[in-house]
Amino acid sequence: MRRAICLTATWIAGVRNSLDLKDSSLSQRASTPRKPKSCRQASGPEAWHRAALAINASLKPDDTLAAIVRQACALTASPRSAVYLVNEEADTLQLVAGHRLPDGLIGSALPVGQGVVGKAFRGRSVLVANMADLLKQGECLGRWLAAVPLVAHHKRLGVLQVARGEKEHRFSSSDISELEWFAPLAAQALANAQDFYGSVRMDMVLTTSHELRNPLNLASGALELLDKHLEAPTALQREALDLAKLGIERAADLIADLLDLERIERRVGMRLGRCDCAALLNSVGLEFRLWAQNHGAALQMNVPDAPLMVRGDERLLRQVLSNLVDNALKYTPGGGCVTVNARAEAGQVILEVSDTGPGIPPEAQSDVFEQFYRLPDQPDEVKGTGLGLTIVKSIVEQHSGHVWVTSQPGQGSTFGVSLPALDR
Repeated sequence: MRRAICLTATWIAGVRNSLDLKDSSLSQRASTPRKPKSCRQASGPEAWHRAALAINASLKPDDTLAAIVRQACALTASPRSAVYLVNEEADTLQLVAGHRLPDGLIGSALPVGQGVVGKAFRGRSVLVANMADLLKQGECLGRWLAAVPLVAHHKRLGVLQVARGEKEHRFSSSDISELEWFAPLAAQALANAQDFYGSVRMDMVLTTSHELRNPLNLASGALELLDKHLEAPTALQREALDLAKLGIERAADLIADLLDLERIERRVGMRLGRCDCAALLNSVGLEFRLWAQNHGAALQMNVPDAPLMVRGDERLLRQVLSNLVDNALKYTPGGGCVTVNARAEAGQVILEVSDTGPGIPPEAQSDVFEQFYRLPDQPDEVKGTGLGLTIVKSIVEQHSGHVWVTSQPGQGSTFGVSLPALDR
């Protein structure tokens, strides 16, 4: 609650500061002649006040984005607008919100630095008035385009773009001035909404997870007591007890994984140092070799004798390797084999875990790292919370690494991890 009050106070202060303009500046803007436009333009202090209030009316990121694109159109008399946000992992700018855009554009992405949007993101405001240039750059929102960067706390979040068509006038320097005034407020409102939403989500998960432990412990204790004092239970009673214990065990596993994920994403207790992935893999191999034998599967370790050094948290990297090997063994049938390969290549340490399981359909491979995702039609003995691979991905990304999967149905799967290598 204290964080929410602080964030709310921050954006209220930002709105007040943005409206605290010098009288001379207001009179200069008000007296500046405007070219007639086919769309009615909302300008002046009242319009700026309405725009500032609108984009700060909600702390939901989607609502804030929707308000930003609407207000951008109103301030510049533009029929269409769009917001692109940077995806640092993919090095792209993704179109995440728009006003009156053609169907199918939301979700499209441009490489950072390409086109009008890329120029605005890396530099300053951009005006385009040549339709041939637009067609060449693949940005066909209109004949005339104007774009400004969205920057909050010295961090570039993305780009705000407005567009006009054949029947509207081209953009002028006064339109850019409107956008340049509006963009910092929009970026700050969006950053506040993202921070608030993220903090509330994490706090809710942590609080709920901690609170659920007590009733689960009570239920588990009650079942143990019942099991001890139930004389000669029938087959139905025994099955009911076992199912109840299994349900509590799975709920406890889910809570543990949720708490793990939140700690990892917050970098709580993360300690970076020199880690030898070869030594970690050999240790994990010893840990799982007996388990594999008991389940009729082979575990083959192809790990070089030389160290594979990375900078990382040894405990978290062990969790990555353990999760991948455990996951591979769970999906490998009796008589199958799990193979672990490790090598140094082009400044990276590459770790791969392959199984001879059922494989993953192509349409599902992009989802396996998502929270709570589990492949459909899995046998009951394959247990899991749907968070193991999410935790793997989060840890690897915290170490500036990359994770991937390759698979063919009926031919097994290979999960790979690459981490920046350290000199020995």
